[in-house]
Amino acid sequence: MKLVTSTIGQLARTTSGNLAWVESFAKQIAARANSDSSDAISGRAYDGDGRGGSELTQPERYAEAAISGHLHDSAGDLAKELMFELRAAEQAARRARKVAGMILTSQEERDQSAARKLAGADKTPGNGNCIICTCYCSGIRTDRLVSGRCNTCLVYWERHHREEDRPRELWDQEKAS
Repeated sequence: MKLVTSTIGQLARTTSGNLAWVESFAKQIAARANSDSSDAISGRAYDGDGRGGSELTQPERYAEAAISGHLHDSAGDLAKELMFELRAAEQAARRARKVAGMILTSQEERDQSAARKLAGADKTPGNGNCIICTCYCSGIRTDRLVSGRCNTCLVYWERHHREEDRPRELWDQEKAS
């Protein structure tokens, strides 16, 4: 399937716009749904022009609402439907974002990430290479990264009020000793 940039953008904007509209009326929607004041139950029948009509019995109200296509048991039912649709939209948006991210990352990057997860490399917090001297830290006890720095680079950085990183010439001196 060939994807067109304008189609992707248009669908994203339309979806975003529809959800923004619902968000902008969230207070009013919640107030109306919580009041449970559905016209089909309220006891007033409405003419086609929207003005109040005659008083009807309960069965007549439901029959008229069913004929006009406005039969809802309550505003609560509509609220449940709205929440179901919003949750479905959220899940669909999350899935779309995940798929888009998968398209943007190469197969090689996905394979490397999967291999790291299988090897357990992502399970140990504080493991990896120091951002200053690039030495590897296992993430176990004192051999762990803090602020991206190994213990030696971290101590030097903190002694210099977090303004100066450990200079390159000190890297080799400490490895030799």
